[in-house]
Amino acid sequence: MKEVFLVMVICGLLFGVASFMMGPTTPETLQAKYPSWTTAECERVYNHEIWLGMTRTMAFESLGFADNYNRSVSSAGTRVQLVYRGGCNYFRGYLYFQNGRLTSWQD
Repeated sequence: MKEVFLVMVICGLLFGVASFMMGPTTPETLQAKYPSWTTAECERVYNHEIWLGMTRTMAFESLGFADNYNRSVSSAGTRVQLVYRGGCNYFRGYLYFQNGRLTSWQD
């Protein structure tokens, strides 16, 4: 139990420092950072949502760093699995990308 609490405290401190250094994230700051994203996409990222068709960058901005990254390359293209264990982020599960776009997930 103490270990879980310690991990939560460390994650909170890391996110606090990162947020302080990067400034507050709002849909408007996301739109300025990624002008090719739509207003709706920025709102969804800001609300920590996931959806089919989102990019890996959107997933990172929405959920934070993945705990593990697995990649496979074939004639059909590149497939990536991002693993989130629910430690310091908002999601616990797996995201699957094909050629840079989210095609499915497990939670």
